[in-house]
Amino acid sequence: MNPQSRRKQAGLSLIELMVAVAILAILALVAYPTYTAQVEKSRRAVAKEALLEIAQGLERCYTQFLAYNDAGCQLLFNGQNVALPFTAPRTGTAYYTISATTLTASAFTLQAVPVAGTSQANDTACAAFTVNNLGARAATDSGGAANPVCW
Repeated sequence: MNPQSRRKQAGLSLIELMVAVAILAILALVAYPTYTAQVEKSRRAVAKEALLEIAQGLERCYTQFLAYNDAGCQLLFNGQNVALPFTAPRTGTAYYTISATTLTASAFTLQAVPVAGTSQANDTACAAFTVNNLGARAATDSGGAANPVCW
């Protein structure tokens, strides 16, 4: 009997290794875009939450002072006083800036736009969110066209 015929194969052949690498590459190509889309979506949710929280604060100001822009008005976000424009981080890096495009005694319009230089600035489908004192919500893409799917 030949001593080499009794030896068991140890390890992987090159073809088996290449097949495993190819399968991992295909999984990565499918998973990464899905992952980044979910991250963008969660950051949008934080921006919309911040818009609504600040809008709610402005409504409290109107209830107290009968004006959205009264000097005594204190806006809160996560229990902290804020002034507009406001960059709204949840944790870590802030991805959206919240500002008042209109703020008068009788009306307001708040807008959330991505912070330039962040990965969220590449989100062309949902580039800006707005809410006003009537509760009307809107979202626009990077070209300024309305995109109701975002809100």
